[in-house]
This record gives sequence, structure tokens and C-alpha cells, in this order.
Amino acid sequence: MDASLWSSLAIIVPVAVKLTIIVDNPNDPGAFEAHYNSPAYKGSLGKIPDMQRAESAKVFPKEDGSPTPAYRTIDIYFSDYATACAALASPEAGELAGGLAQAATGGIRFLLSDIED
Repeated sequence: MDASLWSSLAIIVPVAVKLTIIVDNPNDPGAFEAHYNSPAYKGSLGKIPDMQRAESAKVFPKEDGSPTPAYRTIDIYFSDYATACAALASPEAGELAGGLAQAATGGIRFLLSDIED
């Protein structure tokens, strides 16, 4: 087999559970973004035990100018429910959640979900 073909293959690791953090509209979006983009936040996210991957998204503004239903989402993926629960009970997860709770002055919500497809 050609070596270039091997270099284009990706290893796919199945994930079964994700934590979604919904960040509601903060009172000061600039202050939230400063925290969110800080090395301290990025570092604490990377320390979550047994995390397979993380992704985030910023909610598009509504065309009519009305408030969005949320400001940002953060998804953290784990292999299974028990692994997710153990990771979320860790001091590292507590540090991440505490920092987000302080910066997200509009509130945060957490959803732990079973990924179906």
C-alpha cells in the first residue's frame, strides 16, 4: 500500500457521552471572552481526566437583533457514562466549572448526554 494513503487515514475513537455546557448571555461579553480565551481556561479544559476531545461554538446573533437563546456552547466528550462521571467529579473539572461560573454572569447550564449516532 502507498505510504501517502496511510498518512491520510485517521484513527476513529468512538465516543458515547458528552457534556454540553450552555453559557447563557453574559452581562459583559468582552469580559467573558477574555476569560474564555485565557491560557488559564484553555489549560484547565485540557486537564479534564479521560476527555477524548472538546469543541466549542459561539451562537450566531439573531437577524432581528433580539437576544440569542444562549451565548456559547462547550462540548466535552468521553468514552462512557462512568468515565464522564468520574472526570466531572475531579478537582480539574471543578476548577473549570468554577472559572466558567464566575465569568458567565448570565448563568451556565450542564447537560450530560448519551450520543446516539
